[in-house]
Amino acid sequence: MSAFLNTLLLRAKPWLPALLALLLLGFALLALRELMGEIDYRDVLAQMRNTPKQALLLSALFTLLSFAALAGYDLSALAYLRIRLPWTTVAQGSFAGYAVGNTVGMGALSGGAVRMRVYGAAGMEPLRVAQLMGFISAGFGLGITFIGAIGLLWGADRAEAVLGVPGWVMHGVGAFTLAFISWVIWLCACGRHFTLFGHEITLPTMRLAMVQIAVSALDLLFAATALWVLLPMTGEVSFMDFLAFYVIGVSLGVILHIPGGVGIFEAMILLAYGDSLPGPALAGALLLFRAIYYLAPLALAVTVLLLREVFALARTRRGNSG
Repeated sequence: MSAFLNTLLLRAKPWLPALLALLLLGFALLALRELMGEIDYRDVLAQMRNTPKQALLLSALFTLLSFAALAGYDLSALAYLRIRLPWTTVAQGSFAGYAVGNTVGMGALSGGAVRMRVYGAAGMEPLRVAQLMGFISAGFGLGITFIGAIGLLWGADRAEAVLGVPGWVMHGVGAFTLAFISWVIWLCACGRHFTLFGHEITLPTMRLAMVQIAVSALDLLFAATALWVLLPMTGEVSFMDFLAFYVIGVSLGVILHIPGGVGIFEAMILLAYGDSLPGPALAGALLLFRAIYYLAPLALAVTVLLLREVFALARTRRGNSG
């Protein structure tokens, strides 16, 4: 019997992370359904229509700034690999890669496929693109972990009232995480090397590691502001407290590889502010944020990629006819 269970566990092991993510997503959707149960969708639509145009424009502006900050990951990865590409190519690959990766999920694969096409067309070898994506993923993990730890330390008291997790636990996790990040940065400063799966890995310089953290900070700051300006009565919502909940919600979505953190992110914001802000207006702001920060960039990225393919095909035909 024990041998059968061991065999079953070994076979199920590769699927356990996905099953855990689906289970937590199910719980998040159930919580979201409960939170949205007393909200009339007609009131939500009315609130969305009544959102000031200035707020929509500001949200779009901060979305643009967030994606501009994300390009810093690609630039620092290219600097680490000592590869130079035209800035227009980096802008297209970065924007389209993050627009697709943020919405579809599994950014290392979906965003990597986009960069493989864009950067590969500029002469970058597939292996180098894979190395670039590995650096970006590691840098993003380092940055969001650092900012998440700051969010836990800053918003622990407020989060305790919402999540029920003791503040001292979140303070402890935040402090331990910051100590770990400091150790990683120290290793980068020392220029340490290590071997992973038979391959020697050279850590980036301390400067590049700090750039990754700065990029994460700017990205999350701009993205959170893109939602904050859409909230009703934003003057009554402390931005720093809101930023802490935003970071926690985004971090959970990234950890679980849920596309855009759908369900978990909304549940976090609704749990935090469902009692202090009008429900329909809060739900409307979240839907508008999804449209502005996720769907609009995705549509633009798909358009850019299609136009690239059309122009490339036209150039090929002209070359063949000549």
